[in-house]
Amino acid sequence: MGIGVSLLNGVQGMTSAARSQEATARNVANGVKTDQKPQGGASPPAIGGLEEGGGGPPSSPFLSVDLGREMTNMAMSKAAYEANAKVVEVSRNMLEKTIDLEA
Repeated sequence: MGIGVSLLNGVQGMTSAARSQEATARNVANGVKTDQKPQGGASPPAIGGLEEGGGGPPSSPFLSVDLGREMTNMAMSKAAYEANAKVVEVSRNMLEKTIDLEA
């Protein structure tokens, strides 16, 4: 595997981890369950099957979010991002050393 491929893999991994972090942040902010994916911009269902404004008790969007799972996802994404950032750093250093050897 060449230095360029390592660099590309690291950048792609960082991009993937960043997208995962963004998705987790949106899930927490919007009150979406991890296993529930909103489709077509639809809002998540109300708690207890009651429609919004249906006269039932007010529902908090955070009641439908498994914060433990979301924080675990965030921690895993952060670790993946940091690991891929290290790959990019090492690849860059290797490339600089190679250029210095040829100069």
